[in-house]
Amino acid sequence: YFGRFKQTSFDLANSYLEFWRRHRIFTEQSIARMLEVELTSELLIAGSEGMQDKKTSIDTFYDGWDESYPGEQRYTKRFHETLGTISNTFNDELAESQFRRPPLFYTLYCVVYHHIFGLPEMQSSTPRKKLNSSDRESLKDAVVRLSEVVNQSKDPTEASSVPKKYAAFVTACQRQTDNITPRKRRFNTLFGAAF
Repeated sequence: YFGRFKQTSFDLANSYLEFWRRHRIFTEQSIARMLEVELTSELLIAGSEGMQDKKTSIDTFYDGWDESYPGEQRYTKRFHETLGTISNTFNDELAESQFRRPPLFYTLYCVVYHHIFGLPEMQSSTPRKKLNSSDRESLKDAVVRLSEVVNQSKDPTEASSVPKKYAAFVTACQRQTDNITPRKRRFNTLFGAAF
């Protein structure tokens, strides 16, 4: 696909190369494979249509928005604001966390987007306003805390001490990470922990 939506995704992803590198979301090899363009496409889709199951949706949107990308200006502006908020919230914490992994970064993006704009198809209530400094601190704490839980679950000597309330979240971070059910589970956990 080389249409309007794919081109918008490519241009946006390219304009954030320093962001992807700084937060260690993508390696140079991943960037060479254009994985940042794929993630950018998914983030734009989530913003306009809600979270999706990756395997069944991304090509559908590339095809459907080939001629024109409805709401392009609005969703491009929201993408900039959401990534700007993430950038202003995290210094090195994101690069050192589990949320730098693309599937979990997708979750972080959706949580911030939902707080500011409201995510389509999402049941969680949202203030629909920018994050203030207290919100950003709370989000940062939640990312660090949940990353520690995931790290703990990977350590055979500590895995059994992961609190039961995080068992489903841990599973959603490890298996079928691009499917809709794990995506919603991670979203609800992070949104609840942060706000």
